[in-house]
Amino acid sequence: MSRLKLLDPAEALRFDQPPTLTPQQQRHYFTLPSEGLPQFRKSITQVGFTLQCGYFRLTQKFFRVAQFHQADIDFVTNLLALPQPVDLTTYSPHITWEHQQVILRLLDIQPFEQYRPVFMGVVYSLFEQPLLPRKVLEESRRHLVRQRVEVPGYDVFLRIITDQYNVYGRKLSGQLDQFLTLTHRQVLDELVQQDETYQRSLIQQFKTVDQAQKPKAIKASLALFKKISNYFEQVEPAVRQLGFTDATLRHYAHRTTQDRTSHIREHDSKYLFLLCFLIHQYRVRQDTFVDMLLSCVKTADHATDRQRERLYFGTNRARRSATLLTIHSRHQYAHQIAQIRQVMNLEEAPELKLARIDAVLAEALPLTADQQTLVDQLDNEMHRSEHTEKQTLQSGRSAWLGNRLTGVLGVLRFNTDTSDKILLKAVSHYVERAGKPTRPAKDLSWLSNDDQQALYDSEGRFNRRLYRVLLLNTLAHSIQEGSVNLQHSYRYRSLEEYLVDKAYYQAHRETLLAEAGLAHLSDCQQLLQNWRIQLPQQFHRTNQHYQQGQNPHLSFDKEQRPIIDTPKVEKPQLDRISDYFNPARYISVLQLLGEVESNTHFLTDLEHLSGKHSKGRPSSGTFFAALVALGCNIGVEKMAAISKGVNASTLQLTADMFLSSQNLKIANDRLVRLKEELALPELHRREATERHTASDGQKYLVSEDSLNADYSYKYPGFDKAVTVNTGIDDRFALFHTSVVSAAEREAPYMLDVHLNNPVVKSTIHSTDTHGFSEAVFGIMNLLDVFFAPRLKGIGKLHLYDFAGARAYEEKGYKLVPDGVIRTELIENQWEDILRLMVSLRLRQITASQVLKRLSGYTRQHPLYRALKEFGRIIKTHFILRYYDELALRQQIEKLLSRIELVNRFSKAVFFGGNQVFAVATKEEQEKIIDARRLIQNAIVLWNYLYLSELLSRQKDQQELAALLDAVRHGTAIVWHHVNLQGEYDIDSLEVETKSRFDWTYLSSLQWADSA
Repeated sequence: MSRLKLLDPAEALRFDQPPTLTPQQQRHYFTLPSEGLPQFRKSITQVGFTLQCGYFRLTQKFFRVAQFHQADIDFVTNLLALPQPVDLTTYSPHITWEHQQVILRLLDIQPFEQYRPVFMGVVYSLFEQPLLPRKVLEESRRHLVRQRVEVPGYDVFLRIITDQYNVYGRKLSGQLDQFLTLTHRQVLDELVQQDETYQRSLIQQFKTVDQAQKPKAIKASLALFKKISNYFEQVEPAVRQLGFTDATLRHYAHRTTQDRTSHIREHDSKYLFLLCFLIHQYRVRQDTFVDMLLSCVKTADHATDRQRERLYFGTNRARRSATLLTIHSRHQYAHQIAQIRQVMNLEEAPELKLARIDAVLAEALPLTADQQTLVDQLDNEMHRSEHTEKQTLQSGRSAWLGNRLTGVLGVLRFNTDTSDKILLKAVSHYVERAGKPTRPAKDLSWLSNDDQQALYDSEGRFNRRLYRVLLLNTLAHSIQEGSVNLQHSYRYRSLEEYLVDKAYYQAHRETLLAEAGLAHLSDCQQLLQNWRIQLPQQFHRTNQHYQQGQNPHLSFDKEQRPIIDTPKVEKPQLDRISDYFNPARYISVLQLLGEVESNTHFLTDLEHLSGKHSKGRPSSGTFFAALVALGCNIGVEKMAAISKGVNASTLQLTADMFLSSQNLKIANDRLVRLKEELALPELHRREATERHTASDGQKYLVSEDSLNADYSYKYPGFDKAVTVNTGIDDRFALFHTSVVSAAEREAPYMLDVHLNNPVVKSTIHSTDTHGFSEAVFGIMNLLDVFFAPRLKGIGKLHLYDFAGARAYEEKGYKLVPDGVIRTELIENQWEDILRLMVSLRLRQITASQVLKRLSGYTRQHPLYRALKEFGRIIKTHFILRYYDELALRQQIEKLLSRIELVNRFSKAVFFGGNQVFAVATKEEQEKIIDARRLIQNAIVLWNYLYLSELLSRQKDQQELAALLDAVRHGTAIVWHHVNLQGEYDIDSLEVETKSRFDWTYLSSLQWADSA
């Protein structure tokens, strides 16, 4: 079988060549520590060993001697103070090999051949995800680096990846042959058969998932799902046996969705495609129905709250009148009592006193009927509980909910092994009676006692409307917190199903920790002991600096809460750096992409979904047009209509089959990685060993019915929107984007910025308050990232320590702990914390998935409580440093000001369609944003190349210094010189443009309404 084509010839050649080093890199990597180094007598062995060791320290890879760069040979010769040039042609292969073994031992790196059997399994597991072959190359190389294993040459990668690709393919084929019966195949064949009436296959009908929440649309979705369910249930026995991973299902289903039905029908692996598509559709629609359930319940709840608000303010005048009447009556009553007491003190006959009292009482006017009604209403309101009032209003939304969700409950398949069985019985009872039960379920323990009593009125009649609302509310909440789970789902399964299996983890604990790079966290006691030392030290340091007057920016308010002031930081000097781009204006975005492509070859990353290099590959221009159509939000159809030299169907095929999110992410990674080979971006780094990253969210409206969109009460008004999260580093690399609902907090998704990013390895990360939680502090620390957010109201946040506040208060400190760390919570859950971290590192689950599920529990999950408790240690340590270190605060401010610039840049690129998403699903939205990010990274890289060339041509030293200073204090995020919106072709117009309209005829027309 032929080998895969992972890289083109030029790339394969570069893969096996030593990197080109800057003078700084030469000094760093070729200057070897003297301790433990062997002593060599000959110049050639000294130079050869130093070169091999230097290259290996940088790449963890050995290279052929003939490929050593002459500039590096000369540098090492001078570094070693050798008297004459060295001829490495006499550096024998045997000595070269011996030196390599010494370097491996010296740097404690495992030889590749010893690791080969394990590596083959790693490559196989990457295909199980599944990744495209080119992505497997990158991921497997990174795996070797993480595991401190020698990186082999390209040919070794190519052989192993090809072999494992074929092994994986044979395994899938073998499983299908074993478990897919003739009946199963006939069922799947029906999906691609053409319907004689509508001339459409079933698979075409199933491709689109309608996310509208109107009863008619939901009814249509349910009808379509029942068709899918009918086919799914017929092949379900094979599904259970095959056990496809989520990633495998998504990959082949996406391929099936994007490809033409005729291609699928004739493909050798059509049953694999069709089966994965069917399972995927079943799961996605189960998830969609749950999303509808959660959304409708939330909408009804908000509508009830708004109705309560309106009722309250609507009756405010009557309530005020009744209150004034009550107050007036109370004053009148008090006055009468005083008068009666005066009469009682008179020395008169009882008869006279009674007459006087009657006169006093006769002065008081009785309340009118209307006044009495107002007072009675106020009395009723005061005696009616808020809970009862809300339930009355909720009952009014019962029919609205029932019309939308009764059918949905009937098709959801719950996992009875991991769900609340009592609640599931109540759901079944409700579904069996078509949403109109005449009595509640027998066991109502899922309801509070008050709610159970509220189901019946004073006459013992069952309130079905309230029961429906309470059942749907309880079910929605139980799904969110994980006490009710689906059987076939991507997002709503039991938490345990996403984590590494507990028994497997216990049996392979050390191996898994090492593979995930978490071996240093194995000992919880040692980790906590280190923090028992570090945290008090930071309390002392911060307080002492304040007491000694070394921190003038820290003060305290009347309530002794800390107030921290941060002098403004320098913002990027946009005008100054922009002037240098004036000669380049206005370069077309298509030309810019072409110039970047000629230097980086990023289009090679945009592979066909089949993973093979197809012969009919689109032209570069078609790729650029498709990228602009998506990334600038123009749309493929409109782009084809307004462009010349582009075929509409080819453009659509390119967008569908080549511009997948995975491919776009790989292409983005390439541009980010190649930019790091330039020296100029290093001017923006604060420390050579530090990589500061930041993330922020930006809201965008969605015009389609989308379950990924929701209302954001802060912005943008009353329209549904999504939040696009963007991650950047201190060298202006846009290394991550994701799209989430505008109603969700960004904290759970902030961790995905690091876990799903293979290129930029952050050492410190900043964001705003919306990206902060104590659990995030804990997990970020376990990921070896210093989390440094800008926190609103930081003085109100609680501080914690392992001991109480007394020891600090005795020293007169103002910053003291508000609480004590409960170490037993952390220790009891440490193994599950490690299992979670292994699952995150090995990408079995995303951080957003697990944090959203853990934080949803009514009673906090023990694992989440432990994560929060550990996070309190890290949060306290950070806050104390934040108070104490002005440089840290300014560093945070500086990078967050840069991401504000990135947000403006993003809006400028995303100019089409009024900057509103016209697609419904999260996957479609993220694909568009990945394309936009690729355009943005291309512009940033082009800017750096342009400035680098400008510097290289600069002869005047003062001008050179001025330009370097402008770059250092400026930014590479400049786009005013790029023409994003196309060119106007004036030459193509005729001298007198012929109009399509006949003015004489049209102006003579008369219409009845205008007569």
